[in-house]
Amino acid sequence: MTELLETIIPLDRFYREHHSLLKLCWRIRQGQEKGIDIVRIRSYIEYMWASSLSLHFEIEERYVFPILGNENELVQRALSEHRWIQKLILSQKDYSFKTLNRIEERLERHIRFEEKNLFPEFQKLVSDEQCELLESFYNDGDEGQQWDDQFWL
Repeated sequence: MTELLETIIPLDRFYREHHSLLKLCWRIRQGQEKGIDIVRIRSYIEYMWASSLSLHFEIEERYVFPILGNENELVQRALSEHRWIQKLILSQKDYSFKTLNRIEERLERHIRFEEKNLFPEFQKLVSDEQCELLESFYNDGDEGQQWDDQFWL
């Protein structure tokens, strides 16, 4: 039992990161419902990409996915979704409300997929040493709290 807890507890950081990213989705929806200027919401999304989301994707791709094997069907889907989300965030000069909806929907769907499908498989294979290494990469803060323009309130 103790061994199982030691393996699961460090993975709590993944879920905290995902919770923070789900807040991003919620904040996008709130901004849209309140009729907030798209530029303000886009600035926040770009901030979250630079300060949190891109690093989150990098850690998963570099350290989590190889444990399952890069040929794994779940990993292939996650990698594809990472690329789509990155493209949605970075490739367009001007966002529309449709773009905001796509970012929010794809990111939320991706997080739910990882938590429901990918991470349970990962937990079966990860070692204590790998968990300790992964734990060291994640921060505990909510990146959004450092953003001055809290348009979602």
